[in-house]
Order: sequence, then C-alpha cells, then structure tokens
Amino acid sequence: MDPGRRTTGTDANGVSDRAEFKRRPGWTLPAPLAPYGRTLGTTAGLVAATVLNSGTGFVFWWIAARQFPAAAVGLAGAAVSAMLLLSQIAMLGLGTQLVGVLHRESRATSLAITALIAAGTAASLLALAFGLLAPAFFPELAGLADSPLTLALFVAGVSLTTLGSMLDQVLVALFRNVYQLLRNAVFSFGRLVLLVAAAALFGSAGSVIFGAWVVGVLVSLITILVLAHASRLTHDVRPLMFRPLAAMTRGALSHHVLNLSRSSSVWLLPLIVTVMLSHAQNASFYVALVLANFVTIVSTSATFTLYVVGARAPHELWRHLRLTLGIAAGVSMLGALVLTVAGRQLLGAFGPSYAEAYPTVAILGISCLPMAVKDHWIAIQRVRGAVTSAAVIGVGFLVLELVAAGIGAANGGLIGLAAARLTVLVAQAAVLAPIVYRWLFPGGTGPAVGASADGRPGPVVDG
Repeated sequence: MDPGRRTTGTDANGVSDRAEFKRRPGWTLPAPLAPYGRTLGTTAGLVAATVLNSGTGFVFWWIAARQFPAAAVGLAGAAVSAMLLLSQIAMLGLGTQLVGVLHRESRATSLAITALIAAGTAASLLALAFGLLAPAFFPELAGLADSPLTLALFVAGVSLTTLGSMLDQVLVALFRNVYQLLRNAVFSFGRLVLLVAAAALFGSAGSVIFGAWVVGVLVSLITILVLAHASRLTHDVRPLMFRPLAAMTRGALSHHVLNLSRSSSVWLLPLIVTVMLSHAQNASFYVALVLANFVTIVSTSATFTLYVVGARAPHELWRHLRLTLGIAAGVSMLGALVLTVAGRQLLGAFGPSYAEAYPTVAILGISCLPMAVKDHWIAIQRVRGAVTSAAVIGVGFLVLELVAAGIGAANGGLIGLAAARLTVLVAQAAVLAPIVYRWLFPGGTGPAVGASADGRPGPVVDG
C-alpha cells in the first residue's frame, strides 16, 4: 500500500481524505494530526528518500576521500555539482509545473512521459555544450572533456540526473511515494557499491568517482521502469502530448527561473571555490556543503509538500504552513547546533585536511535557518500562482548571494565566502519573514491576493 495515499483534505473528485482514513482499516492518525495526514505522509516519504541520498552521499564522499587523491575528489565534486546544476536548468520548470496540474489531468502518465522526453533531450544538448565550452573559459574543468569517453559519461550523467529528478517530482505529485523512495534507495546504495568496485578496477581519476554516480542513477531508473511496466502504470503513454506540454511553457518557465534562483547557488558555490581557490580547497568545501545540505532535508521536503498539498486546496494553506514552518525552524536550529558543536569531528572523518573547513561548515549550518524562511515564501508564491513576480525577486536574491560569495572568497577564502553568503541570506529572510507570517492565519493576505468562496485566501495567477 502506498503511504503517500494516506492523506487528508479533499481529492480531485471531492472525496474527503478523512473518509479515506476511515475506509482503510489499520491506518489511522490521532485526531489532532488528522488534518495534516497528507502533509505528514508526503513529507515523510520525501525526507526518507533525501535522508538516504544525503546519508549515503556522506559515505560516498568519505570513501572517495579515502580512496582517491584530494585533487580527484575536488574535480569529481565540481563535476557532480555541474551535473546537478545543469539538470536543474534542463528540467525547464516542467517538473514543478506538473505538480500543480497532474491532479487535474485525465492522461497524467502520458503528459509526464512527454515532459520527461523533452527534459532529457534538453539535458543532453546542454551538457554537451557545457562539456565542450567550459574548459575553454575555466581550465580547472578541463577534466570534464579530457577524452570522448569522459565527455560522454558527463553528458549521460546530466541527462539521467534530469530524468531522475523530474520523475521524483511526478511520482510525488501522483502520490506514488513508494516508487519515489525505492528509486532513491537503489541509487543511494548502488553508487556506493559501484564506487568501491570502480576504485579497484579503474584507478584514481576523478572521472571514476562521478562515473560511479552516473551508473547508479541509470540503475535506479531502469528499476523503476521495470516496476512501472509490470504495474501497468505506463499503459496509457501514447499518444504523447507535446501540444498540451507546449501550452504549459510560460508557466513552466516561470517555475524554472524560480527553481534556479533557489537552488543554483548551492551548486555554483563549489564551482566558485574551484575557480577562485583550488581543487583541494573545494574538496573540503564540498564535504562541508554536503553536511550542511543534510540539515535542509526536512525543510525542503516540507515546503515541497506544502506546494503539492496547497495546489489542491489553496484555502487550507495556512493550516499546513503552520506545521511545516514549525518543523523546518526546529530542525534547522538543531542542525546548526550539531554542526557548530561537532562539525570538526564530522569533517575529520574524511581526513585531517578536511577538518580545516570547520568554521565554514558551522556557518553553512547557521545559513539553513534563513533558507527555511525563503523556501516557505517560495511555496506560498507557487500556491498563489504568483510565480513570475517571485522569480524576478528570486533572481535578484541569487545575484546578491553569488556576488557576496565571490567577494568573500577573494578576501577571506572559504570562511569569507560562507560568512558573506550568510549575511545576504539573513537580509533576505528579514524581508520575506513578514510576508510568510501573514499567511499563518485563516484569511491572512499577501500582496494582490484573491479570495475563495469561504473568504479565505485564494490563488492569484500571474503566469
């Protein structure tokens, strides 16, 4: 049974999810939590998948640090960062747009498959261009294209990562949490086995590290494809729906820009460190960033769930916002405390040289709290339909963040980069927090908000 289906609220057919709980013996929630069943269930699935990714990611980079020289780890970290960044670009916002419309689409599988094909094609072309052109501007990235095989591996990595990320969003939107969790489990553990085997068979080049990552994604996608076919989830994929997909372009691009404004800095920072400092320093910084990102798991999962649930019932946004904001704030503060107290020991597990990034990992941990405020503001704007205006603001925030990080790195190394970025994030949170606060109450309003039939806030669409 799919835990993602244990929900509350009202589904697309107007059926109460409370009734769904009552109809399914053996699955009940305490009365105070009943209104939050969908939010808790979906968030739990996302957190579990992300914990697997982050936890095994910690082990993955620990193995790499022990088996490979620091320069190889630094190059692999830059390559993985580039793959993740390019995959975000290549999705074109389609995954996020689909989350808001699949519950209304009678042929959801066909539309999702069409979007996956479009995004995968865009990813391959983008990765090929990046692999060929980036080394000309940044000699430090020459290892991405030092041979046709390495370049092909990088292109495949970007394309497969794009497909995996978008597929996860589609599965969550359709409340197929079990499939999403399984895909991430296969990827998480598969890349560990592949890394150990690759280190023994192919030597200590950086391409061996990200090659194990790429093959792990491929195995996870094949696993889900086989299971989906066996479960007849792909029986209605034809004809493909390119025309309806094209009609979604404007809204998807707005989501796309907003997505990039939120996530790009995390994947651009290792590239900034590699170019402005060194491969060796990026090895330490990348590990510190992995640890800090582990703290954001619950916050990002909760805010994505807030969008999934809010898209179906905008008038209930305030109720679920209270829950997700409280959870995100608590976990962020706890994570920041852990990284401040035990960050040196956690980094030292990777090797003595990695512990030098201790002040940096503590600052990155503290940065998770203002990021939680920003993530909730983004979710609110998505539910309202005010995505275009949010994207414009988000791009401005991104530019400030990257400029501050670059100036900080130039003047203070890794610590300067992290401190300058934190300063910008705190300023952003100070601006956005009052907006988030107004949505914590029934009838709370943000700028240009419409009203539903019962007088509570309703969505406003700006494209």
